[in-house]
Amino acid sequence: MKLSFMYLFYPCITFLSHMKCFLDERNMNEVEVKET
Repeated sequence: MKLSFMYLFYPCITFLSHMKCFLDERNMNEVEVKET
């Protein structure tokens, strides 16, 4: 049961971490644009 739960959960975690990285990158770019 635990293993199948991990199989279901892992894609969500990787997706969320990718989204977080994407959003962080966008925020960094926005900050750079604002400062100049």
